[in-house]
Amino acid sequence: MDNRTVRMGPYETKARKNCETVLKRIEAHLLEHPCGESYFGMAAAKNPGAVARLRQNKIVGPATLDKLLAHIEAREGVLSGGGDQ
Repeated sequence: MDNRTVRMGPYETKARKNCETVLKRIEAHLLEHPCGESYFGMAAAKNPGAVARLRQNKIVGPATLDKLLAHIEAREGVLSGGGDQ
């Protein structure tokens, strides 16, 4: 492997930042309310590999990220006694 610098375009830079932000939120949520990553991804976005991909520093699409965040918000509401799911 050589020492070439990999340059990301503006879309990839923004996408990676969004993925990192969502992953941090997921990790905090799963520490507070444990469940398996595949179960969480399937329940949130019908994508059992979404959390694993984020943990591998891969880009996940914006629609999937939105579903993951929405699921966290809904789940936290239910688990804190604020609603039904």
